Amino acid sequence: MRLGIVFTLGEGARDAQASLGQDLADVNADGTAQLPLATTVVVDAAGTIAWMDVHPDYTGRSEPADILAAVDRAVAPSLDVEK
Repeated sequence: MRLGIVFTLGEGARDAQASLGQDLADVNADGTAQLPLATTVVVDAAGTIAWMDVHPDYTGRSEPADILAAVDRAVAPSLDVEK
């Protein structure tokens, strides 16, 4: 499954890193110059993505309250237990 949450560094960014003696492809396990976007994924008990929040700006993050609400919604069906 591909979530589409990675991007390839542009030539300018790669050149800037190279000028500092850095090469992202050298340290990435897959040998690419790709980085993931800041992403939070909530998966339900069946393995289905119940909620996903992607931030193209690396300084952005999911709000804890939003994550907790998504978790509550994802687990709520499994809490329906007959008495």
